[in-house]
Amino acid sequence: MIGGLLIMDLKPIRVSKNLIQEPLKFEKELGLRFFKDCILKFNQIEDLNKEIIFSFDEFRKGYQLKNKDDFKEFMKFFHSEINGRKDLFTTDKGDILSGGVFSSKIYIEENKIGVVINHYHKQHIYSKLEINKWHSVQGNSKKIKTLEVEKEEKQKLLGLMTTFISDEIKGKYSQRLLDLLMQYQGSGLFVMNYNKFKELLEIPKSYRACDIDIQILEKSKQEFEKIGLKITEIDKIKKGRSIETIKIKFDFERKKEDKKKDIKDPVLVEEQAQNTTEFDKELGKLSTELMKKKKVNLIMQLSSLKTLEDIQEFKEKNEL
Repeated sequence: MIGGLLIMDLKPIRVSKNLIQEPLKFEKELGLRFFKDCILKFNQIEDLNKEIIFSFDEFRKGYQLKNKDDFKEFMKFFHSEINGRKDLFTTDKGDILSGGVFSSKIYIEENKIGVVINHYHKQHIYSKLEINKWHSVQGNSKKIKTLEVEKEEKQKLLGLMTTFISDEIKGKYSQRLLDLLMQYQGSGLFVMNYNKFKELLEIPKSYRACDIDIQILEKSKQEFEKIGLKITEIDKIKKGRSIETIKIKFDFERKKEDKKKDIKDPVLVEEQAQNTTEFDKELGKLSTELMKKKKVNLIMQLSSLKTLEDIQEFKEKNEL
């Protein structure tokens, strides 16, 4: 909730852009969902060498396992989809990965399941300590650069990003596309090599461009409307007869019930600012300006501002 405006009911996870842009393969939506649950748990631990622990109760409630047969079926999927895959591929760095999709070990012990994250992927997932450190400098690039930490750690903090889990987004392709778009929410413009795009979304090779438009992009557009994300334009740029690049323009729109607050909310923000600190006054004015301009993607970033200096830098960066 920012300035009386409810943005979206989304659950954030902290990962590096490099992880989302690796071709991690999941044949089923459930695999992608469990992968994200692992990231959420990893975000809450401080010791990076510890495994992630799931209790049986969590699986029963979160994955609707009602009896022993349900649990056995889930474990079959667990080992084949999550841990038993033997894919081999080369990353941009030239590394060859094999074995499980993202785990190096999964074990069952008493009433819990432990997951050990593959070291290669672990370096791209943020721990509680890293997230707390990032919040201490509000993601401010100038403050990060002044920290007395290793150069590699500074680069990691500068690259800290947020992606989202939304219960309203069901399809595997839509979830993957949402992850990619959220990396570019500041500009609202996503650009990627078309073949790389198809690989990341795990689009079957048999799909033609028209199939991708109808079966994937159009369906994703409809799903995204549920959370207020609107794709305004999709452009495929050709080189010769082949598609070389895909560009997607997008923005957030508030749902109808939120738009009714347009007249009242700006006034309330201004009135409240009169009895608060100088920082609150400036933040209120900025929030009002962004609401009038319907810059929801920028409004989402206001919670990271903690000082007047932050507000000024934010305004200069976004030419406000």
